Amino acid sequence: MSRQVPAERWQAFVTVAAVSKTEKVLLACRSRAVQRQYEVAVAKLGGKPENLIFRILKGPSPRRD
Repeated sequence: MSRQVPAERWQAFVTVAAVSKTEKVLLACRSRAVQRQYEVAVAKLGGKPENLIFRILKGPSPRRD
């Protein structure tokens, strides 16, 4: 079963791809799966995945109330 990417993340992909064409972009993620989503999406959207810098956050996810 594949999970759909949230609409908010797609908008982030578009923004990050545009910025990555000319700048380095620092992204904080909670998982390597999300990191991979960014890498693939940025490449497909014409950005430069080599300009992405990732930091994987440890610990529990913040609660949504």
